[in-house]
Amino acid sequence: MEIEKHLAELAQADPQARRTALENALTAEGLTPEIQECEADERRKAARNYLLYTADKDAKGPLFCAHYDAHPGSTGANDNAAAVCILIALLALGIRNIRLGPTLPAFLSPGVVQELQRRYDLKAITTPEEDLRAILGR
Repeated sequence: MEIEKHLAELAQADPQARRTALENALTAEGLTPEIQECEADERRKAARNYLLYTADKDAKGPLFCAHYDAHPGSTGANDNAAAVCILIALLALGIRNIRLGPTLPAFLSPGVVQELQRRYDLKAITTPEEDLRAILGR
């Protein structure tokens, strides 16, 4: 996809205009996303994810896209994709006992948090004093 061709439209201030611009850009590129609607709850705003697959839907490996905020006049990034990428990279490197906070990122559903806690000992931060004691083993 030639992102430069669509960047000005994707950088609009109005969220609905951005959604429309994204859908138009995908359509113009011949891509048909599967749309995943996420309702708002006490931890996060409502969201819409656009899932795109390679020709082989069973192919392994995620693709993350984010941050069209380099475009002049852009409102900036409006997603958590960079945070997702960083967390996945740290977990893939085998890093455990990661502390997140002050609140857990909105992209982590309660079920995902439980699984990350179980597998990787992911923790929410508490107070600076308590976290330092735990990290330093005191």
